[in-house]
Amino acid sequence: MTRLSLLAHGGCQIAEITGEDKAITSIEMIAGLMDEAIGLQADRLLANRGLIDESFFDVKSGFADQLVQRLKATNLRLAVTGEFSWVETLALKAYLKKHGIEKQVFFAKAREAALDWLSQG
Repeated sequence: MTRLSLLAHGGCQIAEITGEDKAITSIEMIAGLMDEAIGLQADRLLANRGLIDESFFDVKSGFADQLVQRLKATNLRLAVTGEFSWVETLALKAYLKKHGIEKQVFFAKAREAALDWLSQG
């Protein structure tokens, strides 16, 4: 089960996704959370990487393709916090850059760094 809560940071409304580890198991769940955030007048999302099933971070899973399409369609910004040293080996950052959305997705170890990034521009 996941929930959204609104928080203000740097003059921006950010929808923070909370829930149990690996609670996000499909693109449909993310799409629903994105729609809910838009309904709450937030165009920025914050999530902990523990919420998202790790297989989704593998470019081969197809999740990244669907996420890219959804982020472009909604113009949402997403920051994910947690440990991401392994992301480099999965080529996810390169994939996001190739598809031109590296300014819409940010990976940060610390929550405060993610909030600061979300509140920029």
